[in-house]
Amino acid sequence: MELSFHLRASQGALVFEPVAAALVAGPLRLPLPAGLGPNVTATITGSERLPNSFEVSVHVAAPLVGTILSYQGHLEPQEATA
Repeated sequence: MELSFHLRASQGALVFEPVAAALVAGPLRLPLPAGLGPNVTATITGSERLPNSFEVSVHVAAPLVGTILSYQGHLEPQEATA
């Protein structure tokens, strides 16, 4: 599954707006009509509770199936190690 998003800032949050979805298998790519792709709601903001971390909210649902994934919590960036 390939998802494409448009990102926009809204009230201090970065909002991910889905714009396209496709089924992908190796070199084959089948774009999905808007009504058949998953419905994704996702935002990220700076955390007020924990310095240097982010509050994240993600919800993914599919037509006829319902919720596939839902997450709400915080992420803390880590230094990359060689």
